[in-house]
Amino acid sequence: MSAPAVSLELDDPSVPAGSAVPTQPTSPSSSSLSTAEPAQNPSSTKPKTNRYTPFNPHRTERTLTPPARADVPIESEGAAPEPEPETETEGAFPPKLKTKYFLKSSTDVGNGEASASLQGRLLHFLGGLETLQGSASVGSRTKRALDLNFTTPIQWNPNQIFTAGLFSFERDNVKFSSAREAVWGGRASLLLVDQMGDQHDFVYEAACRNIGKLVPGASIGLRQQARTTSKSSLSYTYTRDSRDSPLEPEYCTKGSLLRSNIELAGPGGDARFLKLGTESVWSRRLGRLGDGWSTTMTARAGLLRTTNAQPSHYPDRAHLGGPTSVRMFSHNGLGPKDGRDSLGGDAHWSTGVELGGPVWKNKAGWPPKSLMEWLRTYWGRCSLPAVIKVTREAHQWDATIFCLMKDAEIDSAALTMLEHASDAFNHDIMLEILPKISNTEILYRAASFYLEQHPLLLNDLLAHINQRVQTDRIVRLFRKSDNLPLIRSWLSSVYAEKDHPEVTDAYFSLLREEEEPALLRSAITSVTNFDQMTLASELQRHPLLAFRRISAELYKRAGQHTKAIEVAKEDRLFREVIEIAGDSNDVEIAHEVLDYFVKTGMKEQFTALLYGCYHLLEEDVIIETAWRSGLNDFAQPYFIQKAHDRRRFERETFEQLKKLAERKAEVDEANDAPIIGPGGMGPKMITAAPTGFGYGGMNGGGMQPQATGYMSGMF
Repeated sequence: MSAPAVSLELDDPSVPAGSAVPTQPTSPSSSSLSTAEPAQNPSSTKPKTNRYTPFNPHRTERTLTPPARADVPIESEGAAPEPEPETETEGAFPPKLKTKYFLKSSTDVGNGEASASLQGRLLHFLGGLETLQGSASVGSRTKRALDLNFTTPIQWNPNQIFTAGLFSFERDNVKFSSAREAVWGGRASLLLVDQMGDQHDFVYEAACRNIGKLVPGASIGLRQQARTTSKSSLSYTYTRDSRDSPLEPEYCTKGSLLRSNIELAGPGGDARFLKLGTESVWSRRLGRLGDGWSTTMTARAGLLRTTNAQPSHYPDRAHLGGPTSVRMFSHNGLGPKDGRDSLGGDAHWSTGVELGGPVWKNKAGWPPKSLMEWLRTYWGRCSLPAVIKVTREAHQWDATIFCLMKDAEIDSAALTMLEHASDAFNHDIMLEILPKISNTEILYRAASFYLEQHPLLLNDLLAHINQRVQTDRIVRLFRKSDNLPLIRSWLSSVYAEKDHPEVTDAYFSLLREEEEPALLRSAITSVTNFDQMTLASELQRHPLLAFRRISAELYKRAGQHTKAIEVAKEDRLFREVIEIAGDSNDVEIAHEVLDYFVKTGMKEQFTALLYGCYHLLEEDVIIETAWRSGLNDFAQPYFIQKAHDRRRFERETFEQLKKLAERKAEVDEANDAPIIGPGGMGPKMITAAPTGFGYGGMNGGGMQPQATGYMSGMF
């Protein structure tokens, strides 16, 4: 039952007859060149690709999207890197990327099957470019399917991809084969892309296959194949693809595809075979027929030979027919059959020619006016990594950034916008991207870019990334280029919150340069973490009196009262001198200021000092100083106040003594009262027995109570 199946037809070359392109895990016995019936896709949301082996289409993303890096420009494949701009970045490569996850559910109807699926993807969960992706689906023909893949580049090289995965599915083939097929197993692969862009895929696969659940009318040939078999195989696939739309083959208008495959199954499984396969596709535009016309020719062939005396197994054979294989033929319309059951063949070949052209239909809104308009509508139905690569090559940077954002490659989107700002810069989109990036070095690169290209938008940018950046590093960046005034608005909003010495110093220096003493005085009261002595020393030499006044106040806050008084004296700020002396709580400083006013003949200031340092100056010293200096008249307010305070003190003292005497008299009266037996009918303490009743003795039969020296009024 293993005779070769041979066919010749005109079919759609965009979908290889034996290719397991659908994202639903296909039978592990069917390699990328096998013409076995492909599994129906449980979720059409997973990107389709003809460039890689069918069990891991996610490798396309890792190959086409280089790793994002703050200090390495991302360019299209083969392009020479641009020289790095000199920016203040301190990050090391490779950066640790932020973990991301995605969940998606979908339902699909098509190709004779309805399905529902759930997909999940976990990116950068180890800090690098690794990806863990899984899917689960149920459907009308593919009853169930599970797929789990781990993908990572080797040493951050996008041209070396390692993948390991597990898969399982059960497919209902009753319509053409009277049985169900179940497969479960695992695989590991290494994909290498050379300098020419050619792909070399090395795969090891181990799987168990079961043909069972036969219907009552199953043929004898199928019953002979109904058992569980195992396979352990190594395969190599070479692919060269120069088509202009490799991931959407129905839109190819030029280029070619060459794919060759060899698979060897041997020890470790029941299957023993060597399988060869090849596929060639050639597309060309037909300009003479008008714009949009093209033709595509395809040829495919495959050969399966066992390496032992046993016939080949059903899952390893080629199965032609169906809407995704050979058009106009049903699933059991080609190859060996037993009754109505298709048994598959050990050899096959097919060719096809396709002619494509535009549809003359005046549909509103079609074609789209721009690429961006089309992407906003259909991005969810595209293979985003493929679109990203094409838009890079076409220098459509707006579209590239849009697709990178939709593909959750936020770091790459930000870098692309920074590197191609002349064509793709958008301030609103940049503000949306930057707070979400994982590599914070890009934030500092963005700040440098805004400084050079859009300085008036700097404060808006910094306000959006304030929680993600080190404020002192931003300050150093702008101070180094002498551009601090550009970020004054941002500094005024963060200096008090951050309370960082470098940030505070930068803000204070701006206020000094712009001569804003009122703002500076308010600012120094709201922060504490700054060098007060250095600032006071700088303000002491400032040409404006208001700043020198702040200098004296800073010396006072730092406890340098003598220095503060000297600064105030230089500018004849006598009010500040008196206040500083009073706040010092130092008698010696107060007397020094008193002597200064007396020697300089400042009589009014002398009087003011007597009140400002009232609690520090000694009365006898004031009396002597006023008498010797002839300042009795100016000291009279002080003397009057002293006399008033003395009289008030005496009065308050007399009142307190009077209250103490009254309280003492009450206490003495209470102490003179008897402790036991107050006499008469008055109340008695608990130790006094009731009158007429003793505690015993001769009449009470007990002990006579102790005498207290007081006779009761009753006998």
